[in-house]
Amino acid sequence: MNFNDAKSFEKSLDHLLTAQQDRLFIYVASHGYGKRLGNINFSRISDIIGNAVEQNKGRRVEGVIFGACEIGGTCNDRSLEMLHWRTNIVWVLAYRNIMDWMPSTLIDLNFMNSMMQLDVESLCKRDELIVCAASALTLFNPVNKIGSSRVAYGNNTSSDIDVKDAIRFLVKPHGRGQVFQDNSPKLISKAYLPIEFDE
Repeated sequence: MNFNDAKSFEKSLDHLLTAQQDRLFIYVASHGYGKRLGNINFSRISDIIGNAVEQNKGRRVEGVIFGACEIGGTCNDRSLEMLHWRTNIVWVLAYRNIMDWMPSTLIDLNFMNSMMQLDVESLCKRDELIVCAASALTLFNPVNKIGSSRVAYGNNTSSDIDVKDAIRFLVKPHGRGQVFQDNSPKLISKAYLPIEFDE
């Protein structure tokens, strides 16, 4: 998607939703900073996606990848949760910290490739979603430094956040009784156990 303000984001998303495919992902790659995606408040981005997907009858959009720094941080919990409550979006991938652009983009692309392999029935099964997502991460060393905390970034020091600590994976499978959960710990465990991490 190409955008520079809320209006152009909305237009890009509307254009994406005209695609004829039965199954869609939304991939938003931009600068992120705290509660902002590009120069737009992330709660506004969440509202735009929610409105567009609701009007589009929702079931075609399976997942969203936010290839942007800090959008997966706890300050955006409410906006991320609203995407799940307002729509039938099954999964969201986001990053908690300031990210190195190239490695995180490679994760995004591999993640997309893995999630495309799911069949429609798997969208109702949390464990299958987690296993599929975990397969995307196995190519990446869990303790490689991929991002920076605000302290490291502010001090202009090297990256200090591991792959295993940077990723946020939120899931609400299709089906009655399914609930929204942050399944990041299960994702990391499935991708990397029995690897032991030095703390």
